Amino acid sequence: FFFSSRRRHTRFLPVSWARRCVQETGIQKNECQCFYKAIFMDCEMPVMNGFEAAKILTQMMVEKIIPIIPIIACTANVLEEGIDKCKDSGMSIQLFKPVSINKIEETLKLIQII
Repeated sequence: FFFSSRRRHTRFLPVSWARRCVQETGIQKNECQCFYKAIFMDCEMPVMNGFEAAKILTQMMVEKIIPIIPIIACTANVLEEGIDKCKDSGMSIQLFKPVSINKIEETLKLIQII
């Protein structure tokens, strides 16, 4: 899900949201106005896992199709290989499950969102 500091709410959106938003609105690269400040990415999702989704979003950020938004991995895998997999896919930081409001706030403070 995406976290917006402007409206202090969360919104669940599919990964295809960013690409579709750009295509449907005709927005050119570097014109994308986004008020989302962070993406919480579940690493173990059906259809497309969080690692694949993060790679796609990271590539879109590199190509300046969407603005740079920190991707926070939500995972139960605390092993070093799991952490490396998150970093390799473009995720900024890991939030280990089980997740609590306090852990979310701490994570957002670490990446200077709140």
